Amino acid sequence: MRNVWVLPSIAVILLAAAPFEAQKIDPLTGKVVEQAPPPEPATADLSEANEKVKAQDYAGAEALLATLQEQFPEDPALLALRGELLVALGRIDEAIPVLQEVAELDPESARVQFQLGTALASNGNRPAAIDAFGKAVDLSEEPRLRFLARMNRSLLFQQQRQWSAAAAELEAALELDPSRSEAWADLATLYLDAEDLDGALAALQKGAAAGHRSARHFYSVGARLYKAERFEEARGVFETVIEIEPTHARAERSLAATLEKLDRSEQALAHWARYLELAPGAPDRDQVTQKLNASRKR
Repeated sequence: MRNVWVLPSIAVILLAAAPFEAQKIDPLTGKVVEQAPPPEPATADLSEANEKVKAQDYAGAEALLATLQEQFPEDPALLALRGELLVALGRIDEAIPVLQEVAELDPESARVQFQLGTALASNGNRPAAIDAFGKAVDLSEEPRLRFLARMNRSLLFQQQRQWSAAAAELEAALELDPSRSEAWADLATLYLDAEDLDGALAALQKGAAAGHRSARHFYSVGARLYKAERFEEARGVFETVIEIEPTHARAERSLAATLEKLDRSEQALAHWARYLELAPGAPDRDQVTQKLNASRKR
């Protein structure tokens, strides 16, 4: 009988030595197995901050997150949200180190890289912003985010007057969202700035296929083709300009001059006449009139 009561008696004594929650008795040995206290949560509870964001109380949400960051300095979700809020609040100098830190903690986050690129661009650090947006493109499978990152890279390259790179990024963006038909004309302009006539012409053709044709942009490309002595291609472009805008006087004149370069002087006469009809006060009116009168005498 004595042995029956020994273990329970020992257990009672041992239990009295420490809080119940921190001890566990092994039923076979009667020994106390110490239990570690429950671990602190590894991440912060962001529910209150998210509610403030929904209510558009960005300053309040950021202040709450700043306090939570003292307790959870390496919580990627907390840092990412705070970084975005700092950007939204225009506190760029504070946002950049926060976003850089979370980018190290969570290097696979495309959204973090995008926000970091936004902050760096706002701070004037274009090369670093271009790099961050490039990482966002590489990491993301979301077409919308990749489109916006490409567009931002294009704008940053334009600001650095890197026309070829800017055109390549804009074209890649349009491949993600071809419905933005008007942007094809902007792409043509970038290719012109890059001295790439083939790229400019292809951009106009893709824009036309998408349903957008700009007489102004077609004319600019036609003029550059004429200057490059690519007369047959220039002829087709100037004809397109007139098709888009039948009262485009300069296009009529340019088409007439192009046809003469192609040894189609008789065909050019109708366009010279149309040019004067549309621009009766043109500075070269007398010269063109003489040309037309001479043709009638032949």
